[in-house]
Amino acid sequence: MSDISNNNNDVLGYVITYTLSTKIQCLSLPTPSDVEFIKSNGSSYVSGLKITVSKSNMSDALKDSRIIAEKIVGFISFRDGQHLTIVLSGCSGIPKVGKTARVSKSMTYLFNIKAPEPVLELSNQDLIDGLNISKLDLSLLQRFNSAISHYKSGSSIEALKLLFAIIENDEGFPNYNKYSALRNIFTHSPDLNRPKQQYHPETIKNFTNYFDESDFDYLQFEPHNNIIILDVNSQRNLKRLHKIVSDLIQEMELYIKQKLNFR
Repeated sequence: MSDISNNNNDVLGYVITYTLSTKIQCLSLPTPSDVEFIKSNGSSYVSGLKITVSKSNMSDALKDSRIIAEKIVGFISFRDGQHLTIVLSGCSGIPKVGKTARVSKSMTYLFNIKAPEPVLELSNQDLIDGLNISKLDLSLLQRFNSAISHYKSGSSIEALKLLFAIIENDEGFPNYNKYSALRNIFTHSPDLNRPKQQYHPETIKNFTNYFDESDFDYLQFEPHNNIIILDVNSQRNLKRLHKIVSDLIQEMELYIKQKLNFR
């Protein structure tokens, strides 16, 4: 493909195409607009995204398209599924009347997203919801999706840290004290060589309100001395935490839907 200058007075804008590394089946899609889902050979499978940006400056157009792509990716990522990659594979100019269109050289950006369910239905409202995601809310979704990734790979402690970070300033979240105590106990656990590294009394109180000595395997359990040392290598503990994080994910999905007004 031939190169194109960053500022091009011969174009009205750019069409930027993203390719999905794995095709996804969609029974319904939003009406084509400046954002279009590309179908594979006329089938019900979507293989990519086509985004039109009305700017003559290529860098600005790419920047805008990236923001749009990230929002759509963030919205789709919230749906259940596994991770896939989306690639920005090219950028073509939209010529003004009497001008000749030229195409930029290939460029690649990578975004980590979650594949939606095997059969997805996307409406015009879904697209609007996705595009209306604020920068702050997009960060929230990305953190949530990262937590899901850690959870599915077996890293429940890391998933717990990321999930709690979403609600850390919202003490009205259901069972907030329970998850706060778990986050502190599992991620800031002292060890037998540093017994003076004690927890805040509030952490101990919250933990013992929900759990006792029979719930986990401990290296030391002396809540009256503000000392609780979990055996972080215990398979029983990791299995127990995995189930707790699973419950938190379900509560978090409802929380995010309400917070972001998703249907």
